[in-house]
Amino acid sequence: MISNAQDIISKSNLLDVIQTVARVSFARAGANMKCLSPFVNEKTASFLVNERKGIWKCFSTGKGGNSPVDFIMEYRGCTYPEAIRELADISNEPVIYDNGMSYEEANKKSISERSAKEKLIAG
Repeated sequence: MISNAQDIISKSNLLDVIQTVARVSFARAGANMKCLSPFVNEKTASFLVNERKGIWKCFSTGKGGNSPVDFIMEYRGCTYPEAIRELADISNEPVIYDNGMSYEEANKKSISERSAKEKLIAG
């Protein structure tokens, strides 16, 4: 489990994350920012972000959420931990697991353990 997920989320900017992940350009529309939907091909902008409230909504698809993680999960079709890791990469923040290991350390340990098991099975 990721122990610093809330820190990663709180240090991210919703609009910046959506622009980075979906590669869209926003225009101001009153209190909101709007753009063409990153989910469907359309001619009229129907995707809105309210930075003050921290919410996003696609009126073409009905999809919406209240965090950058929600958007990444919906856009990429990924899990919560995968979305947190992507958000951490975008925000240049380390991912720390409950055991105190970083993502890189946990990944190296997993690869090492898998390799050892494969050698036992093969040998």
